Amino acid sequence: MAKKSVKKQQSKRTTTKVFDLLFKDLMHLSNKAVISFINGLFDTKYPLDSKVVYLEQEIVNENLNELIRDIVLQINGFTHHIEAQINFDADMMIRIFRYGFEAGVLKKTHDGDIRTIEFPKARIVYFESSKKTPKQQTLRLKFPDKTWYDYRVDTFNLLDHSVSELEKQGLALLLPFYVLKMRRQVQRAKTGDELKKLSGQLKALLDELLGAVGSLNKKGRIDGKDVEGIVRGMERLYKELFCQYKELAEGDIMLEEKLDYYTDKFELENSKKIAKNLLALDVEIEKIVKATGLPLKTIKALQAKLKVA
Repeated sequence: MAKKSVKKQQSKRTTTKVFDLLFKDLMHLSNKAVISFINGLFDTKYPLDSKVVYLEQEIVNENLNELIRDIVLQINGFTHHIEAQINFDADMMIRIFRYGFEAGVLKKTHDGDIRTIEFPKARIVYFESSKKTPKQQTLRLKFPDKTWYDYRVDTFNLLDHSVSELEKQGLALLLPFYVLKMRRQVQRAKTGDELKKLSGQLKALLDELLGAVGSLNKKGRIDGKDVEGIVRGMERLYKELFCQYKELAEGDIMLEEKLDYYTDKFELENSKKIAKNLLALDVEIEKIVKATGLPLKTIKALQAKLKVA
């Protein structure tokens, strides 16, 4: 294999690993953000204050083979299994079935002579789909008596949806991956002028994504720390996909500035929360100034609001 081809394969594996790790990281943001995501993906209606329980991601079967799943979690007694992929994977259904079977064996029940293995609700998320990517994947199970059963799992093809659709469904945790929308166009660009034109489109896309993140925060479907984590993830993927193009540097700068803005904003909000709690305990204002770093004017304004309330 030529050096260039090897380097390309290594780069592809690195990018895949980055996407995989980021998805796992985002799926451990606040319960509110995760439940909003599950409700949007599975069309459930769990209250946003429900408890999320993460099940083990690595299981070992009878042959001592380790099976690594993406995300398996439980909300109100119902188990959900999400597998995330960059591109279409025809063998994913086989792995999904194995994971579901192994998980079901661990929780098997029996009623007389009947043993029951219950599979989790499963969904496959494809960050970048193609014409080969189906809306649903099927694994046909054939038995010796010539009967058969189709095990089906729905797919969610991210780029088939608009940013506004993702926002409406509460799928904030998928917004960072939407920067993939421009990847192929950037890869096909042959000149600096073409890249400069794409730079404007990329910035417009980032504006739309950041607007959706802010809107979901205002609607209470994600909290301040979630916003920071999502924007940080967007910045990480932008660097991974586009940092080698100097013509696209403005998008990276834009994300860095927005990240600094949100970091400062939520640090300020956190300081105000602390100040309110201290005011409620009748702590001296001068001590609150030292503890929070907030201006005296700000703390007095908070104090006035508390008295009115």
